[in-house]
Amino acid sequence: LPAGTTTYTYVNGAPDDGSYTIASSTAGYFDWFNIQDHTPDDVSGKAFIVNASFTAGEFYRRTITNLCENTSYEFSSWLLNLHPRSGVGCPGNGIPINVKFEIWDSTDTNLLASGDTGDIVDKTTAEWGQYALLFTTVPGQSSVILKMINNSSGGCGNDLAIDDIVFRTCGDLITLSNTANEN
Repeated sequence: LPAGTTTYTYVNGAPDDGSYTIASSTAGYFDWFNIQDHTPDDVSGKAFIVNASFTAGEFYRRTITNLCENTSYEFSSWLLNLHPRSGVGCPGNGIPINVKFEIWDSTDTNLLASGDTGDIVDKTTAEWGQYALLFTTVPGQSSVILKMINNSSGGCGNDLAIDDIVFRTCGDLITLSNTANEN
């Protein structure tokens, strides 16, 4: 990831606590689910694979530019808890993943929106889930800062995959019609 995007360390292969990788598969990574990236029919797609740090805190930051002012947007992302409930690495259940999404203005001083995923516990099968947050830009605002914050501590569990991060405008559906039958 570009400098300043994360405080975690990039590794080529299975990430330890406080590190990440970008991979199309998690085959051979600890006792985690062997998953492919979330994007359907994407034969060369990759996901952001995170082994959370031992301490909670920000693990992803990105400035989003070229937004329209006074516009409603939706930020969404697909997340998956990589730790299987029956995993041998953690007796019982692993630490659940819990991520807070925050949208800040470009000065990083005004919080525009925030939301938590809540605890996403380990399961018996790998299950991607989509999480979204709505926000509206203010007059004169054309950029925001997206932050993802790990609300759980690292250790046994709290391992996640993130894919298909999307920003899009949202609003009412408008239907146009030509009642005069003119071309």
